[in-house]
Amino acid sequence: MSSLVITDVKRVTDFLPTQWHARTLDGRPVYVRYKYGRLSVNIGPAGGTIDDAVSAVHLFNEQVADDDDDIGIEDVCRLTGIVVAP
Repeated sequence: MSSLVITDVKRVTDFLPTQWHARTLDGRPVYVRYKYGRLSVNIGPAGGTIDDAVSAVHLFNEQVADDDDDIGIEDVCRLTGIVVAP
């Protein structure tokens, strides 16, 4: 996946599955989910809602671990090439 810059990153769960909501710089909603070692990133249409992103086609969807440990946004970025805007 090429570098995707996101902003307004918010972790929305304190338990598993680990989930984040964010926005691209052009306003598309981003949904990131990690469960049972599978990491997925979905991006909805410009101006869309997070529900649009949840139901969107996966931009990234890979088994990245063999466990269900918590994963940090730094690891998500390392594994996917996503960049969090300062």
